[in-house]
Amino acid sequence: MKTVEGVCKELKSLHGVVGAFVLQQDQCLGSSLPPQYDPKRLVQVGAILASINQISQKAGYQRSATAFHWQRASLLTWPLGDNAMLGLLATPNVVRETINMSASIALEDLGRVFESEAGRTRLAPLTPPPPVVPAPPGQVVITPIADEGQLGRRLQSIECLVIEELGPSGKPLFERCLNKTPRGNASASAWLLSFRNAILSDIVDPGARVTIATCHYWAPIE
Repeated sequence: MKTVEGVCKELKSLHGVVGAFVLQQDQCLGSSLPPQYDPKRLVQVGAILASINQISQKAGYQRSATAFHWQRASLLTWPLGDNAMLGLLATPNVVRETINMSASIALEDLGRVFESEAGRTRLAPLTPPPPVVPAPPGQVVITPIADEGQLGRRLQSIECLVIEELGPSGKPLFERCLNKTPRGNASASAWLLSFRNAILSDIVDPGARVTIATCHYWAPIE
């Protein structure tokens, strides 16, 4: 099982990354930033970022990431559960697409830490997936694979998200990736990751890739 500190160190190993950190309310749960970055000041910055995230949620931008760019550095954050976030400080020459994909994987790893016995003593539980958004008129509803209702509901939500991000081309892309990702004997969680990789490999727009890659619909199914 990975740790918060371990995930932060992995992100720091990427080219152009100064360091990463995980904040929850008034605590820094882990950091790979250089020693000159004061943890207390970092928590103060985290409080400001949390306020920005709350404003975004009230405006209807649920679980939105933030990006601040300066001449010498960029600060990127991603929501993590109800009251925590993953942050990353990077230099201007960092490859954003690589960072976004790596952050997506890191969020999955941190999600597992949240769900672990040790994680539950330190971190708030992840927000459960929201109710499925009704399919637009005329949209075909996907039949759940086997009789796993939770997986079927996830697929419906993922389809709506892909169509929302890509427009009319989203539906055929979704169905094409569904057809080329056979379930076999894989668990629901393992198959979801394979299906996600298939979808991301067919998406050209970087913004849409990031939104879909970091969506909590890919979280493991119990």
